Amino acid sequence: MPERNAEDSVSLIRGDIRQTAYLHYCRKILLINADMCIQHNSCLAHSLYD
Repeated sequence: MPERNAEDSVSLIRGDIRQTAYLHYCRKILLINADMCIQHNSCLAHSLYD
């Protein structure tokens, strides 16, 4: 039995654990990309206003 958290329990009810793992993976990539965009934009803002 996989470890369950709030999101996994939803997917276990649907019977699609792989989809949950995929969503977690995509969310992690999106968070990393968002963080990189924020850092990149702040660098651009600094270079524009300096």
